[in-house]
Amino acid sequence: IVKKLPSDFDIFSPFTVRKPLCTQYAASGAPSCAQRLCAISFSFTGLAQPIQTAHIKYEMSLNADGQEEMKQMAALMGNSIMDVYFTEWKQRVDMSMMGGMVVTKMFYDKQMNKSIMLQEMMGQKFKIKLDDQKIQDSKRKDSDSPKLSPKVTLDKKDRKKIQGYDCYKATAAIENNGQKVLITCYITDQINSPHSIIKEADEISFGGFPLEYTLDMATMKILVTAKEIDKNVNSSIFEVPTSGYKEMTLEEFTHKMGGAGLGF
Repeated sequence: IVKKLPSDFDIFSPFTVRKPLCTQYAASGAPSCAQRLCAISFSFTGLAQPIQTAHIKYEMSLNADGQEEMKQMAALMGNSIMDVYFTEWKQRVDMSMMGGMVVTKMFYDKQMNKSIMLQEMMGQKFKIKLDDQKIQDSKRKDSDSPKLSPKVTLDKKDRKKIQGYDCYKATAAIENNGQKVLITCYITDQINSPHSIIKEADEISFGGFPLEYTLDMATMKILVTAKEIDKNVNSSIFEVPTSGYKEMTLEEFTHKMGGAGLGF
């Protein structure tokens, strides 16, 4: 039983789908075994390949319990918007918070293996290249004692439809900046992006694409849900602006933000 086709599965051309080769062979007087192979061909053409190009709009909500400071922050942020654009090789994630007062844009190029973050807040614009920083982080990790990757638990009996896509549950527990975080996702095998969209879990493979996920922490819970899916993406959306931003290293930006780090 074929559970999932690889992303580069391109055996069936449009002509072959309309008229499978085994059908052509059978029409020329092929033996009955070719007809049996033909039935297999038809069964494969009925399995859709994962979507590799899309624009997905997510809505984010933050629910804070306990501390009054966290409740005030949740009220200030309100419902934030996250836009994810991707093709087979490129990805862009935009996040707008506090009514557009804070905007973060993350560009990722799989072929070049590099990321660029643009941060806009209250009239200030910053550009942070992350490829060199990743190398430094990798060296630091190599010097530390090895850590086991968080275990991902799949529950394919717990399913729901999100924007028309069949999703099933996946969970993982991680530690982020010394804080324990429980991640609960509803993922689909029908969409495939080049990079993780969950910043807190960018090194975890959930085995599918999340159309809904929850970050459950001690003082707050963040719910992110897909609200719109468009399969058409203009290639110009992946062009990184070359002017108007002050370039910084990640270390400089983190220091300027008081240790807050990346926007998402």
